Amino acid sequence: MRFLTEAAGGDLAKINAKDRWGGTPLGDATFNSAKECADVIREAGGLEVCVCFLSGVCACGCEDEYLGTSTSMNVFYLILFFMCVCVCVCVFLARKYPIPFVYR
Repeated sequence: MRFLTEAAGGDLAKINAKDRWGGTPLGDATFNSAKECADVIREAGGLEVCVCFLSGVCACGCEDEYLGTSTSMNVFYLILFFMCVCVCVCVFLARKYPIPFVYR
């Protein structure tokens, strides 16, 4: 980890690069309980962004700061679940009651 932070050359944009979920290296290290890595990143100027909302389990001590506001994610997963159920029902019905195709 020290090699990577030194290779960044003090460029905070590289040290604090966000992944596709918006997490930073320091946030990920803290979330995964990698204390030594987190200390090295913090010394290099790393910023912590909580990633608890991804798993729903708080490991960094923010508790409900993100978890309590994840209502939009809960709604998203609920809608996704119902869409999957609808697709499964449609596939089942299409196999049980096939519609004959008319070829001209």
